Amino acid sequence: MSHAPLYTGFQAGTDRGGTTPRYPSLLMPEVTKRFIELTHRRYAQAFTEKLGTLFTSTFTDEPSSMALPFPNLGYGVYPWKENVSTEFMTRYSADLKDVLLPMMLDRGPEGEKLRYRYFRIIADFMSRNYFRQIREYCSTQKLKSGGHLLVEETMMAQVPLYGSIMACYREMDVPGIDVLTGMPSFTRRYLYSSRLASSAAELQGNSMVMCESCPISDYNFYDGKEAPTIEIKGSLNRQIVGGVTDFNNYLQLQHEDSNGRKAFNDYIARVEMMLAGGVRASRIAVYYPVETLWSKYRPLPSCLQSWDNVAGGAPEAQRLSQLFDRVSDCLYDNGWEFSYVDAAGIEQSKVENKSLAHGELRWDVLILPGVETITPQMLTRITEFARAGGCVILLEALPKNTPDAFPSEAVESAVAQMVGDKTLTPAVYYEPTFNARLLNYLLEGVLDRDIVLDSYAGVLHSHKRIGGRNVYFIVNDTNAPKTVKANFPGAKSLEGWNPQTGEVKPLENGAPLPFGPYDGMIIRQTK
Repeated sequence: MSHAPLYTGFQAGTDRGGTTPRYPSLLMPEVTKRFIELTHRRYAQAFTEKLGTLFTSTFTDEPSSMALPFPNLGYGVYPWKENVSTEFMTRYSADLKDVLLPMMLDRGPEGEKLRYRYFRIIADFMSRNYFRQIREYCSTQKLKSGGHLLVEETMMAQVPLYGSIMACYREMDVPGIDVLTGMPSFTRRYLYSSRLASSAAELQGNSMVMCESCPISDYNFYDGKEAPTIEIKGSLNRQIVGGVTDFNNYLQLQHEDSNGRKAFNDYIARVEMMLAGGVRASRIAVYYPVETLWSKYRPLPSCLQSWDNVAGGAPEAQRLSQLFDRVSDCLYDNGWEFSYVDAAGIEQSKVENKSLAHGELRWDVLILPGVETITPQMLTRITEFARAGGCVILLEALPKNTPDAFPSEAVESAVAQMVGDKTLTPAVYYEPTFNARLLNYLLEGVLDRDIVLDSYAGVLHSHKRIGGRNVYFIVNDTNAPKTVKANFPGAKSLEGWNPQTGEVKPLENGAPLPFGPYDGMIIRQTK
């Protein structure tokens, strides 16, 4: 084991005209303080007005701990700086040097507990020392803070780079993502990253989510040009379904004339206008199990297999990260609207009737994928939710640890009692092996759908509550024409907004809806 600066093979180790690369640690608060002095404060000095009167938001581009190699270098790394060791001693009365071996290599309870504690500090330092400082300065300028992060599409990258990406998103007024292609065939993971960002925003009471659309991956496929406009439309549709509300745009629409560019921009503007504000009307919450992933994340060799996938690393960490993705896939494939929720989101929620309520958000089902480590406050809230009539689905693991006890007999006993209580309606379901068909079957048994389609294949949709109205965005997610029959149970009056043309007209519930390739449509409930 050793410690050293990370340059060659890492994010900062790129050729900059022969200049030796340098990258300050974002774990250190003084780094961000100096960064703000050199950038934000300099900008503010150049204007007589507050920056917020001139600009919507800042937009960071891939700040990170840099602790993920791009090629496989044959070794694994953890992010570290001296203040991490100091904080470890302060919090846990232990010298980090004395526990490095079990923390990095032990697969049992001791190693899991140490890794949890280590990455708890990383998450706190990254979110507070960098993102919070920027947000707090921006507030003095009446300016929103925002931006996107590095390799935000997979949890396997989120642990070494940020500790917790949702913790970082929560410290941004306008969290964001980037999308490096206009080709829908490469944008599945961007459905996850955009929904993580939008879920974090809504947990903070915000609604804006920004996306940097940069089609650099397309050039090898289209003779140095970006993807055709129809594919770009499909890609942006996916991001909007995920929760993106604003685009920081590098697209040129190179295959269009001025009329074609105007038609495309009109389409995006109409959709975003109709979906602005409000909250996602999801009745399903999927827990973001990053604390359990901390305990599994041993520093084995890993690398970027692609911009949205990490290869290698600890197999048990990979299994959990992939399970999280498979649950998301199942919900998308079967037409379920859902949100992600983190530990703070559950702890801050209240049980109202049979729902878990967080501000304007209401969930009737809570899915816990691979969760082994939870806080006592989480367990209390989940138990209260289940006993009030909420549905809890545990997949491939049962909670057994708290931050202070690996394992905790109290947690194991409480969870076993909750799972075994046959008086709960609906039951608390535990499935030791994930099966997408079974999960969909369970959801069909406990939830009435807000929107019923004749087929969910090749169709995506988003459901929001805006100004007391239900608003739906339905998308043909294929490059061929499609007719979709959509029924909205309980809706007495509907209107359809065609963002391709701007046409608005009453809509009969259950009437066939014709879609061109990658077309989208807004349906609004009027009564």
